[in-house]
Amino acid sequence: MKTQFIMLSAMGALTLSACATKADPLPTQEAAPVIQAPAQVERAPVFEQIEQAPPQTIAPQENLNLPIPGSAEDFAYRTGGEPRVYFGYDKYALSTEARNSLRSQADWLNQYANYTAVVEGHADERGTREYNLALAARRA
Repeated sequence: MKTQFIMLSAMGALTLSACATKADPLPTQEAAPVIQAPAQVERAPVFEQIEQAPPQTIAPQENLNLPIPGSAEDFAYRTGGEPRVYFGYDKYALSTEARNSLRSQADWLNQYANYTAVVEGHADERGTREYNLALAARRA
């Protein structure tokens, strides 16, 4: 039985060795074609004279960050940002600053006639109802 086992083992080893793949021979390398450069090569100049246009300058009054003319942002920018005018306590006369603000608002509204303005006068809750209504009317 031992001999049969040894025989079978030997036959298996021979069978397996017969199935081994053979390595492919290295492919033959063909000689690369030799490329010869022409005897004289024309070279383009590395630096050429390029005519440059003078740089364009932006006029100082042109600022790309300004709001679009005629927009609500333009109104706020040109009139100082606050569309309201405030009065002193128990006063209906306008200060110099308030007059200048209203003048710039009126100029803008005259330039852009497609907008309208609402003029109102208000008073705070101090005082009687009748007094506050009269003060608000004088302020308007």
